[in-house]
Amino acid sequence: YGVLLPWYGWTAPAALHYTIFSIICIMAMLSHLTAMTTNPGAVPLNCPLPAQAEESRISLPICHRCDGYKPPRAHHCSQCNRCILKMDH
Repeated sequence: YGVLLPWYGWTAPAALHYTIFSIICIMAMLSHLTAMTTNPGAVPLNCPLPAQAEESRISLPICHRCDGYKPPRAHHCSQCNRCILKMDH
């Protein structure tokens, strides 16, 4: 605010600019906090096998690092040391 205050002063456009800027900053901080504190979608270590696999005896993908069932679109994350569904980080 200290940079824009001498240029804009306390006019209506300045108040609108300050308000919009503050809202965007708060939304960015809340979004970052939410991303840091939510579960990334880790596959449980004792994940049950799909029903079709038990009936048809097909081979299932197994993660060689955590030795558990690896669902489609899951990848092992070296930071979490777990398989993550829809690997997005």
